[in-house]
Amino acid sequence: MFFTAAITGVMCYNMFLCLDLIITLRNPLIPGKDRMKIYHILAFIMISAQVGYNAYWNSKYNECKLENKDYLYEVWNYGMLSIVYGGYITTAIISVGYSIYKLRTKGKYINLATKEYLTKHIKYIIVLSFIWSWTATNFWLDYNSKHLNEFDKDHKWIITISLILINISGFIQAILRNWEKSFWVKSKQLCKRKKLSAVSSTLSTEISGSMIFSSDFKETDDMWNMPTSFIMQESLKGGATLCILLGIHETFKMEGQAYYSTPITESDIKEVCKHKVYFSDAQYKLPIINFYSFPYFIIEEHCPKIFCKLRELEDLEISKIIESLHPENNQKTLLSVHQELGGSGSLFIFTEDHKFAVKIITPKEREFLKKKLLFKYYQHIEKNRYSFLNRLLGLFTMKVPGLAPLDMVVFPGLVDDNVEKFYDLKGSTQNRLSTRPDYGFFKGPYKDSDFIKDCCRFSLPQMITRKVQNYIKKDVKFLMANGIMDYSLIVCISKSQGEKSYKSTYKNEWYRFGIIDFLGEYSFKRKAEYISKFFRYGSRVKMCSVMNPQNYYNRFLKFIKESVFE
Repeated sequence: MFFTAAITGVMCYNMFLCLDLIITLRNPLIPGKDRMKIYHILAFIMISAQVGYNAYWNSKYNECKLENKDYLYEVWNYGMLSIVYGGYITTAIISVGYSIYKLRTKGKYINLATKEYLTKHIKYIIVLSFIWSWTATNFWLDYNSKHLNEFDKDHKWIITISLILINISGFIQAILRNWEKSFWVKSKQLCKRKKLSAVSSTLSTEISGSMIFSSDFKETDDMWNMPTSFIMQESLKGGATLCILLGIHETFKMEGQAYYSTPITESDIKEVCKHKVYFSDAQYKLPIINFYSFPYFIIEEHCPKIFCKLRELEDLEISKIIESLHPENNQKTLLSVHQELGGSGSLFIFTEDHKFAVKIITPKEREFLKKKLLFKYYQHIEKNRYSFLNRLLGLFTMKVPGLAPLDMVVFPGLVDDNVEKFYDLKGSTQNRLSTRPDYGFFKGPYKDSDFIKDCCRFSLPQMITRKVQNYIKKDVKFLMANGIMDYSLIVCISKSQGEKSYKSTYKNEWYRFGIIDFLGEYSFKRKAEYISKFFRYGSRVKMCSVMNPQNYYNRFLKFIKESVFE
């Protein structure tokens, strides 16, 4: 009974795989994770129905009177297996036919990687369909041969092979699926438990040979999201970057100077404005932008009223953001073939004038920002105009055909052309040594271990030092109160005066400070990470980045007071 339930599960998986590809090819804007939940529910219902039906069907027997083979024939012919097989073979035929249709009619719009994916999918489905169709046909013929005498005993070896194929079908399926790059990478990750190099996460761009900060965006996050998302991302680097800049640019342009005069309330965090951005209306185009000739993509602006107020607090003219984000002013960013990633695979897009940046965040970070932090963050910035917390200027979700939905925040850039060197300081030393690329001049980020090795301390007038330390203390106390850890203090060093910079007492240097990466809630996942590192490092866990907010706050302030300033 459980064996037939397992067979049902395998066929359900392949049926939903075919169905998911059909849906994706029809409308790639439908979120794949929503579909995944429905697939799990349907599979659970079908497997439960299989078990329930078989239990009811066998309830008339006081003991097992059927041999295993006979039982399987009975279940195949009178149970749920034929129904599940019928659903699978129907979706398989439609999936193969529709994939061939797309290859023949839309071939000139599909990149080589996508063609290879669809071709392998067709082969995979044909092989699996042959195995199951041949097995099902043999069971049907063998069962009916008892009445029709059309299947003599000399052909029993065919039934034996069919049973063997059923038993190893999962293994065959695993081999076939691992032909695809995304599944192979995922399998290696599960086996080796190594951190993946970002092969297909190609939305980041270079910033004068410098760095990318941290996030938890992973290459395998959208394994179920879109069957074609992995193989499309590599060739969509410039295209996706263009859509990000274009979508945010168009959203700000629609808003114009319409700042709100009404007070901010907590209910404003629920507001979401959706905009359709049509490719045909885009003034700047790239040849690779053609998502199966889909006419538009969607950009969702979260909490627009609160972010309008935040930009107003900064006296930031929205025209400057519009100009900086315009694709025409970011051609090097769009066409860059070089990519850089932070230690945890974060993705940043910097405008070419370095005035603004777009950070790709996780859905959990988006929800944490909206539901728990944003309103309090606004109140903190309103009361502390000299706060070093990096300003958040917008929160967006972008839905582009062929890619999983992307959540992102916009903020001012801290590192401009005048910066000669900058540090990213957390107060920890475990794995806090910079990784320098092999190309160009490296500005940073230099990290805590580099800072200690360089014997670097920042000298400011005593009164200014106390003010800076007081600003930092207020900010990190606010972060601690909201359960946040793993934030960093960015210190930019330049030879000329810049906005919000402080002159060194003894050197011809100017320092600029900013606190970044403050969306790291001390969640269950972070707690589990801390426990695992405790068993791994023992007492040295005190110098790891992951730590409860109170201890992180204490260590951070101690490091700032004792090691950063003279």
